[in-house]
Amino acid sequence: MKIYLPAYGGNRFYLVGGSITRQDNVNVLILTVLRQAEIRELTPAQQGGSAVAVDQSPVAEFTYTVSFDIDYLADRLCGLCRSSTGRRNFDICGYYVYRNGEAGWLSYAVLFLTSCSERQSESQTYAVVKNFGRRGEPWIVAITRNIPLAKGRSERFQLTISGRHASWSFTATVDAVEKLNVFGKAFVDEVSSFSRSQCLGGTLELGEAVVEAIYMGSLISLRTKDRAAYLPVVVHYDIVGSSSPRTLHPSAKYYRIKLNISDDLLYSNVRSVLLDSDKKVAVKLLLQNVVAGSVFRAFGCGRWVTEREISASIFGREIVITTPIISRILGIYSEIYGSGANYSGSGGLRSLLKRWQNAVVKYKCRDLSISQERQRWIDYFTDCIENSQTPNDFRSCLMTRFQYTGRLECRLIESRSKELFAALTLYDTLAFSAILLGSHGVAHLLGKSAGLGRDEFSERIAVKLNPRKLPMLNCAMFGWESYEPLNIDGLFNIEVNTSLNSVAEVEITVYDLKGTSMMNCQDLSSVLGKLLQDIGGCGSPRDACKRAWEEESRRVERMYRVIAAQDQLASSLDQELKRRPQEVTPPRDIFRFMLRDIIRGIGASAGQSSSKILQYVWPRHIPSCSDGCQRRVLMQRNLCVYPPLHEEMKVSKRMAIMFLRMLCPQAPQQ
Repeated sequence: MKIYLPAYGGNRFYLVGGSITRQDNVNVLILTVLRQAEIRELTPAQQGGSAVAVDQSPVAEFTYTVSFDIDYLADRLCGLCRSSTGRRNFDICGYYVYRNGEAGWLSYAVLFLTSCSERQSESQTYAVVKNFGRRGEPWIVAITRNIPLAKGRSERFQLTISGRHASWSFTATVDAVEKLNVFGKAFVDEVSSFSRSQCLGGTLELGEAVVEAIYMGSLISLRTKDRAAYLPVVVHYDIVGSSSPRTLHPSAKYYRIKLNISDDLLYSNVRSVLLDSDKKVAVKLLLQNVVAGSVFRAFGCGRWVTEREISASIFGREIVITTPIISRILGIYSEIYGSGANYSGSGGLRSLLKRWQNAVVKYKCRDLSISQERQRWIDYFTDCIENSQTPNDFRSCLMTRFQYTGRLECRLIESRSKELFAALTLYDTLAFSAILLGSHGVAHLLGKSAGLGRDEFSERIAVKLNPRKLPMLNCAMFGWESYEPLNIDGLFNIEVNTSLNSVAEVEITVYDLKGTSMMNCQDLSSVLGKLLQDIGGCGSPRDACKRAWEEESRRVERMYRVIAAQDQLASSLDQELKRRPQEVTPPRDIFRFMLRDIIRGIGASAGQSSSKILQYVWPRHIPSCSDGCQRRVLMQRNLCVYPPLHEEMKVSKRMAIMFLRMLCPQAPQQ
């Protein structure tokens, strides 16, 4: 098996040696930097082709990546350690690089460590990815070979590297190296474009463009059966980070949709999602970090709730890189999707918001006390959203309920009424999230309609936002008093424009980087309109995603009846899932992490039934499409800028359908 490792300037690393012991359930690694070594010392001319050091990277734009066969690298490192110290029985030898990001969270360390003991008979290679830790600590990822660790769970580590004055204590997820995932992170800049044709009154536009793709680095994650760990920084293969690969695509084609989102339209969309009996989309919006991270700041809690946000400077441009905090997402979902919860009827939204608030407090803000008085903001929010048809009426309703007569300025409101601040901020951040998730869904539908696939597809979403229409965003966690442009994940380019009559103008562009697609504007409009109707848009009774799940459920049901008569766990799990609220079922990628705890909760062990048996139980209760699925809205692996699990949380089919109403036959004017 091959692994890819960063290096200083593409050709240097630190050679380390040391030992590992286990003390009080902590893996204690004590390493010493022996010297700075060069890659050529690991790659003599006579090495076999399977261990070539300069190889194709996971990102096509960067071809000079240090790559090794694991067993070959282990043998070479042990040899270098012996020759460097004269000791033939060095316990551990390794490859070490460290990037000092100066701002604490931007720093990371990458290690490959191998046992050099001749007593080892069977090769065991694990990946170690540090979990969420204290501010100022670097992020750590290591690959270990023949070092005794317990895989499939979180382990505690104490790592000391003398010679570099490094000593870190941390908890990390450990599992087989095959479960280590590397996702290239890139964004595109449109250098110039040449409009070819427009249709739908200029809403849909096609043309040719000169596009530059810029590689930011790689996002690293490790997924076990019931947890996942992400490095929130992107790892540069050239760890100096001085030269990110750039690739010019001079013959690209672009497909662009322009949306003008009015204040009333946005409010209507968000309100309908909140009041709908199916609240899967409402939960997805509530789980956006900007929502919980902003709403509860008035109560002394916020910032990183469901995501980490790290700033990276790429060619002088500040880009916010987001990664999910899976443990918090799972915790909040476990409370919302709890046994006996009920969100039906007129009190459904109120019940959902109170469970959501309690879950955020439990998993993020344990020291925060939510008094009965501080629960009332949810009651007022619910009453006003139910009884107000416009955003102005909604805000007036809240200000009346809280007896507030001052100006609608977030800083002033935060200082005078924390509950009013929370209620107003909840709507504004939900609306902002709806714009981003809906636009991202439109981008994917547009790319699928244009027939774009691997090595062709890239996406870019430009949002011009009027903060006067969403005034509480000025106090959101990224702070917009200066109205500086904001780039999120290289995908969303957000600028402020206070002269807009609407709340937002959005340009959603997908690129065919190879320029080989042959779609014209009228055909693209037709295909996109049919796709929209196929997923339940335009009032269509068809919904390919729902239909696919119903067909799957019918097939699974026949097998379940046979299994349930013989397997007690299968029957108990089925009864447990029936007690849980179907209107907030989590996406399957999330539910798979929750399954083991659900089984434990009914007093059983996952080992009592094989996964092959359980796969005929839970898919009958968990839809294959939860506001986005591979069939229509999600993209193939490595096409979207987000890894698959994170992508599910960053795309909304429901909001995309609402934004694309102009494609419906006899659509009303917006």
